Amino acid sequence: MKKLIKFKYKLDNIFYNFFKKNGYIIYKNIISKKEIEEFKSELSNIIKSYCKKNFTKLKFRSTNDWLNKPIIYMSKNKKNGIGEIYDTIFNTPSFFRICGNKKIEKIIKFLLNGNNQMSLYGHTNRCRIDPPEDERRTYDWHQETFYTIPKSNYIQTWSPLIYPSTTENGTIEICPKSHLEGIPKQNWYQKKNKAIQILINKKIIEKYEPLSVNINPGDVLLFSGRLAHKSGRNLSNKVRFSLVGMYHDVNSKHFKSD
Repeated sequence: MKKLIKFKYKLDNIFYNFFKKNGYIIYKNIISKKEIEEFKSELSNIIKSYCKKNFTKLKFRSTNDWLNKPIIYMSKNKKNGIGEIYDTIFNTPSFFRICGNKKIEKIIKFLLNGNNQMSLYGHTNRCRIDPPEDERRTYDWHQETFYTIPKSNYIQTWSPLIYPSTTENGTIEICPKSHLEGIPKQNWYQKKNKAIQILINKKIIEKYEPLSVNINPGDVLLFSGRLAHKSGRNLSNKVRFSLVGMYHDVNSKHFKSD
């Protein structure tokens, strides 16, 4: 297994060249503790509010319980409840502040070979919710090419928002350097009780050495839209809340708002 390399906040040619060569960058402590705590508090309040309206018998004492037990309950008994919470979270001020993080914005512009005057277009920036052992929305090796603006020049973000993400609890995996393949051959799969998947041919993935992304809340993985990556199956006993999203270069020849 390849070693995971993390960077601290410094814009220079070392990490720019690393990104161009490997297709990813991991920055430590880019999202502040204050931003994380504000989001955590708002998320807990949203879950409480939903439960008071729909599950009056569910009562918990700690924030940790509110973040986990209702979601786990809904994953088994009322799946559409998770969807309502999901749709609410990404429209909250605390989530907007994380998506609009100035440091993340500056890094993305630098990696897209732009400058502070260029404009970015945020696309499908969400807080993903993965209950333990729920694999309905886990994806095998894929790119986001067919789930976003085709051929656009963009960078993706991923970060655990509440709990650390590790190999042991089933974190996201990436294939360093696979972005150099461009848009490789992919196949369409549709399985019962799972989201439609457009997956990269396995023979292409076999050429690379996968890397598990072990990072903490506040750390952010930024990677090329062409990099092969794979969803982690949540093997923990807690709900995984993850930042996922894309930032497109508005100046790109192929950009067009979705």
